[in-house]
Amino acid sequence: MSCLGGITDNVTRFVYIWNVDNLAGPMQNVGLALVTLLIPFAIAVIVDILQKKNSPDAEFVDLDLHVILDHLFEFRRLIAALMFLFVPALFWDVTTPVIRILFLVIWAISAFVMVMILKNLYLWTKGNILKFRLEYLGKLEAHDDLEVVWRSIWKAQHINTENEGTYFAIFSSKVDSLFIDERKLPVIDKLLNDFGNYLSKRSLSFLADERGALPVILRWHMKSSLAEGARVRENQDTAAWHRYYRITYL
Repeated sequence: MSCLGGITDNVTRFVYIWNVDNLAGPMQNVGLALVTLLIPFAIAVIVDILQKKNSPDAEFVDLDLHVILDHLFEFRRLIAALMFLFVPALFWDVTTPVIRILFLVIWAISAFVMVMILKNLYLWTKGNILKFRLEYLGKLEAHDDLEVVWRSIWKAQHINTENEGTYFAIFSSKVDSLFIDERKLPVIDKLLNDFGNYLSKRSLSFLADERGALPVILRWHMKSSLAEGARVRENQDTAAWHRYYRITYL
């Protein structure tokens, strides 16, 4: 009977986690532990890139800085995660169980985001950099960043042929999407101008292969030339005509 009584007492003492009044302390401690792990990783990675920025021989510096800040950290997501790691704990003692459940879900998501950032920084530090570069380039839309990032890639001397093709596949997809909107012709102008300026750094196989850059470049020139001719014949917007002209004869 005493054994059954002990089991019964344990069952009756069971408390749901959102009813634990002193949970705020452990939540804050987990948040502090994650931040403590993040800070040295972040400092080491960013300082390494900034040191390379001062070296004239360094490659991919601007690209990697953008990848770290806008993709691995993604500052808005990071700030939100940091806020929700600590704010729920501040109000834990004065909220109802329903609100506490919501706080726990938000806190758990924020902790998961921090863990994923730490995991990605760990993989970056180990040298798995290309994966993150390609992920960032695939989702990049900001025009100012496009110019800086792609110039950083094309001016790099040491890119193997396979990676040249991988980068160019993303680049050509971006340029094709920009061609849809005439308002984005200045962005195409800048991107193709930088690409042409550093064309001598690219391998012959990358340029001459039937699946390489040359057929795509010719297609861009043809598309621009036809659009330019149409604007001239129809006596349309001279600004658009001039932009197409610049792209055609880059």
